[in-house]
Amino acid sequence: THTWSGDLVLTLTSAQGSEVTLQSNQGGSDDDIVKTFTSSAFNGEVATGDWTLHVVDTAGADFGDDTVLKSN
Repeated sequence: THTWSGDLVLTLTSAQGSEVTLQSNQGGSDDDIVKTFTSSAFNGEVATGDWTLHVVDTAGADFGDDTVLKSN
């Protein structure tokens, strides 16, 4: 959960090291991010291995946690 989801930048890095920004300071004052992301940036890569979701709060005034993360 997080207030002001527009403060957040979400970056996903594949096991092979490819990186894509999923969301960057979008959502305004909406609480939380509840959505599905798709990207062709990882096409051709093997899905196995360790992937990293990096979340940065660019405002710093609000706080939250990543209580629910799901992958399909």
